[in-house]
Amino acid sequence: MSAGRHAVRPRYSLERWSVAATVGSLVALLTMVMTPAWLWVPGTVQAAGLGAAAIGVIIHRPPRAFAWWIMLVGAGGWTIASAVIRSRLMVDVAPPQWSTIGLTLSYATVAAGLALLSRRPGGRTADLVDMCIIGVSLAVIAWALVVRPLGSESWPLPSSTAVALGHAASAAILVGAVLRFAAMENRPSTASGLLTVAVLALALADVAIAAPAAGTAGLSWAGDLASRIWGVALGAAALHPACVQIQTIPHGPVPAASTRRFAVFIALAIVAPLGPSVVAVMAGRGERSASLADWVPPAAAAAVICCLMVIRLGLITRGVDAQARSARRSLHQRAALERELRHRATHDPLTGLANRAVLLDRLNQTIDLAGTLIIVDLDGFKDVNDTLGHAAGDEVLLQVARRLRLAADPDDLVVRLGSDEFALLCREGTDGKARARRALDALRPGFSAGAGEVYLSGTAGLLELGESTTSADALRDADLALTAAKEIGKNQIVAFHSSLREERVRKGELAAGLRKALFDGRLSVHYQPVVSLADGRMAAVEALIRWFGDDGIMIPPMQFIPVAEETGLIVPVGKFVLRRACFDARVWHERYGIAVTVNVSGQQLREPDFVEDVLAALAETELPPKALVLELTESTMITEIESTRALERLRDVGVRIAIDDFGTGYSSLSYLVRLPVDILKIDRAFTSPPAQPAPHHWAFVRAILDLASSLRLQTIAEGIETDQQAHTLRNLACPLAQGFLYSRAVPAPAIAELLSAWNTRYEEEPVCRREAQPP
Repeated sequence: MSAGRHAVRPRYSLERWSVAATVGSLVALLTMVMTPAWLWVPGTVQAAGLGAAAIGVIIHRPPRAFAWWIMLVGAGGWTIASAVIRSRLMVDVAPPQWSTIGLTLSYATVAAGLALLSRRPGGRTADLVDMCIIGVSLAVIAWALVVRPLGSESWPLPSSTAVALGHAASAAILVGAVLRFAAMENRPSTASGLLTVAVLALALADVAIAAPAAGTAGLSWAGDLASRIWGVALGAAALHPACVQIQTIPHGPVPAASTRRFAVFIALAIVAPLGPSVVAVMAGRGERSASLADWVPPAAAAAVICCLMVIRLGLITRGVDAQARSARRSLHQRAALERELRHRATHDPLTGLANRAVLLDRLNQTIDLAGTLIIVDLDGFKDVNDTLGHAAGDEVLLQVARRLRLAADPDDLVVRLGSDEFALLCREGTDGKARARRALDALRPGFSAGAGEVYLSGTAGLLELGESTTSADALRDADLALTAAKEIGKNQIVAFHSSLREERVRKGELAAGLRKALFDGRLSVHYQPVVSLADGRMAAVEALIRWFGDDGIMIPPMQFIPVAEETGLIVPVGKFVLRRACFDARVWHERYGIAVTVNVSGQQLREPDFVEDVLAALAETELPPKALVLELTESTMITEIESTRALERLRDVGVRIAIDDFGTGYSSLSYLVRLPVDILKIDRAFTSPPAQPAPHHWAFVRAILDLASSLRLQTIAEGIETDQQAHTLRNLACPLAQGFLYSRAVPAPAIAELLSAWNTRYEEEPVCRREAQPP
């Protein structure tokens, strides 16, 4: 199916039929060419062609069907007029005046249809001038060969000069229109070629009728053949599926310097003087003296052609100038776009500061030179976005950028690295700490944000460039200094030193080793007893993670637990400890009623499937929920207050919740009332007094015990290492204690031995008071 066809309703069968009809029409054309004219009724071929063309327009419905119908009306009028003229000529009778006028109007109608079919936007003036040039040039030829002889020859056509002139002009216009149509088609199709052949044959047939050489006996052989060709070609053009391709997509302006246009204008330049030449030749032969009336028309036509050529040249020049201006505009726009793209590639779109790429490039140029790199991070900027919105945050960032520019020297490079992080690259001889302090001091005044003000501080890490070898190393080292400054607190400045890099390397090695140990099964769980102060029985055990390196030496938890928190490995590590502790504690609980406490980090609590993981561990190990205690630090429970719903769900099934290291965090009584808590573990800071304790030292412990008793919470004292501590806590009625006095954290088999030595078999009624029952 052709590319220009409407895709609404595929017409595969009609298309095949139309192709077959086209082939049949061509076969009919060849048959008519080889058949004598007397076998055909006059007008039969033309009428058949018009009918076939009408059927083709109805079937294919081309985009400009109205232009086709106008051409068919004109061709029909020509058929009727020529049939009348032919019938009169065959009996040597002059045809009526209206028949010649009908031919003239038919030409004009066909020419109008062609003009509408080849119309294109944006080039009407140039197309009109081209059409006039071609028409006037052909009119000169028609005047010399047809019109001028009318004054002396006896013609079978009407002798009215006005009618003859109109007839010749119409024929010229028709030929001009078809030539313009052919030139307009950038990619001529089969249908456009057949249509061009049809119109040219129509003009040739008319010339054969009007030419004096044809005589009065009838049409010449050329005219007879042409009259057959145009009817068949017109029908074939409309029936061919490619008729919908003619100007389906409006063509843009045809290039003024196209080869076809050059050929047409060169031919017209040769033909334009033909009229005066014919007049001169005929006058030289003495056929008739050349009067002023003989010279005026061709001279006027030549003048008109020259004027039209000048106008056309002006239009071409104007078009070239417009294209040149458009090209210059395009070049300027392209240059501006390239500048904009380069600026965007090297600058932050919000603040206009240079970006990371510029900083890296400058560092590569100055890494071997003396200088200072300062990275500044805003403290508390996230709160601005969360409370006031990102629009207010962007406004604050713009003000920060302006202040840092003012705090820097003109030779310094100010960069926005991303989000709320900025950098200053200072030249040689700069006092790095003084420049960093000046930058942080510039951030102290309030920032306008929305309808109010916000106050921020900054933290800075600085690096002397001579300490790094590459730009990437420089950024890494300065960032390490910034991280160290953040660990100290807000509004701090830390200069890089090699130990920071060593610490980072050590943490990286610890993270890699911990991940490998987790998946290789080299982590283990040890347990520390929780003892009843009343009778010395083991009431519970606390599960503690242990990691032994390849050399068998234990890596202290205080070293790898922070790394696990920082890297997120604490979540899988916590899951491992939970399942292992539940598995080991099941037997201890069945025999001795022992509970197990497991530490839970804030990251674990934030996991969406935390509750499901705990319940799954209990179900897999068949440990009763009442035998499991989850320990969370006081700070974790306060900061993760939104996760208390998860803890409530676990308490509903019997799992108990303990606050670890109580007294070192927020210690707010309102939180104790609101939080789902069952047990308080008193931090060792209160239970391990100095060598000469103050008289009021144990008063804090007594206050905590009284508070827990009033809230019906159980208490466990941590860090018990001496008998004196145990004796004091016993006198204070503290029910449970934990520390090295009783045992260090030991593997599960050791706990089983301690239980068999310390505890009797579990009884339904415990010996201790309710306050001293195991957690």
